[in-house]
Amino acid sequence: MYRSDVATNIGQSQGPKITIGGLDPASTYKLSVRAFDVNQKLGPSSTPITVTTAGAKLTAPKSLTVTSTAKGSVGLKWSAVAGADGYRIYRKGIAQNVGAAKDPHVVIGGLKSNTTYTFYVRAESGRTIGPPSTGKYVKTRK
Repeated sequence: MYRSDVATNIGQSQGPKITIGGLDPASTYKLSVRAFDVNQKLGPSSTPITVTTAGAKLTAPKSLTVTSTAKGSVGLKWSAVAGADGYRIYRKGIAQNVGAAKDPHVVIGGLKSNTTYTFYVRAESGRTIGPPSTGKYVKTRK
């Protein structure tokens, strides 16, 4: 299996069916196939087909701002992203999200007082997670 925008093959199958992963949502691709024999000699390429993946193509949330600070929490808000079902909030230095929200605002608790943190937000739609916002530095109150 070949994709017109990739120099090498993107997968192979022993039969006439294949599932290709790693594609972006709401994106168009041209795909073709080439048969090969037991000696791995390739035949000619098929006529390419054009396919479009489903789902929303998400952008990074913009205008991340601090709405409140307290000893152990911060409030954040950002601009809504078209096609997003919700948002995940991340803190620099922690691999998993530290919060989630359906709307473009959240209060994150459980923080140390008088400590500086960096937060960023990613939109989500189904199982698709968009790119991160620009990070926002915030210091909790004493």
